[in-house]
Amino acid sequence: EFNEDGRTFFEGDDPYWTAVDLHYWGTHDFEWYSPLGAITQDGALRITFSEQPMNDLNYTSAMLQSWNKLCIQGGYLEVSWPAVWMMGNIGRAGYGASNEGMWPYNYDSCDVGTMPHQTYFANGTGGPLAAEVTGPYPESEGLGLSSLPGQRLSRCTCSASSDHPGPKHEDGSWMGRGASELDYYRDEDPYVTWMTDGQPSWRLDAGAVGPDDAAEIGQRLIPPEPMYIIFNLGMSKGFSDVDFDNLKFPGVMSVDYVRFYQDEGMESLSCDGAFPEMPTVSYIDKYSEAYQNPNLTAWRGKRKNGSPECD
Repeated sequence: EFNEDGRTFFEGDDPYWTAVDLHYWGTHDFEWYSPLGAITQDGALRITFSEQPMNDLNYTSAMLQSWNKLCIQGGYLEVSWPAVWMMGNIGRAGYGASNEGMWPYNYDSCDVGTMPHQTYFANGTGGPLAAEVTGPYPESEGLGLSSLPGQRLSRCTCSASSDHPGPKHEDGSWMGRGASELDYYRDEDPYVTWMTDGQPSWRLDAGAVGPDDAAEIGQRLIPPEPMYIIFNLGMSKGFSDVDFDNLKFPGVMSVDYVRFYQDEGMESLSCDGAFPEMPTVSYIDKYSEAYQNPNLTAWRGKRKNGSPECD
């Protein structure tokens, strides 16, 4: 609830939400996200998009995250606002290095699906069909099926690695980890249902993202990761054309409340998860710069700076 007026969301201000201070370059946004763009007023959170130059950009707005503060694993999320999205805590929205090899993976198989470009190339002995198919941008991305960098924390990670946060399967292999996102209900038969005005509008069951033997791709998962909540007001040509001539500023979007419900006995707000345990916090602490420096755009460099490898 946002009933208390005057709440601010600079780093350390609020126990649940942090307003980031960065340019969301991943979607080529026109605005700078600043904590100055978010405050509670008249019983709601107000995010203001203004034609106010900041850091060489012409507009200012705000993005709030519950990252590493409040995470959820399964349940019912209700938001009085047009949209909200969620993401696995092990990747932080707006911090490119933390997401490389994590987003959009939600995968727990050791096969071609975890490899760079989701393919391996024929080496004289032949290869899968994916190795012979070109992606949409061969000039810039090469002859891969996709431009994905490969899953950073995959089930293929060597068992002796000290860089994988866990957990492990009974056979000793690591569980594949990722930072998928949702725009969920987790149990033995997981699914995601989108609701509008209390009525289901669309449902996705695990069977819809099942394995494909022909493509050598394993089961995609309904996210078991502890997920944090994000809401923002942004503008980019990456989603649709922008009619600058007829836009009026400032624009204000109000969030009345964020509510979350879980079954009794299955409550979990931990960013390390509980059903099942999916550790993230110690891994984030180990590579904190990737999660605190938005200017790091890739997971590169020496091991101590964030380039996991086997010991």
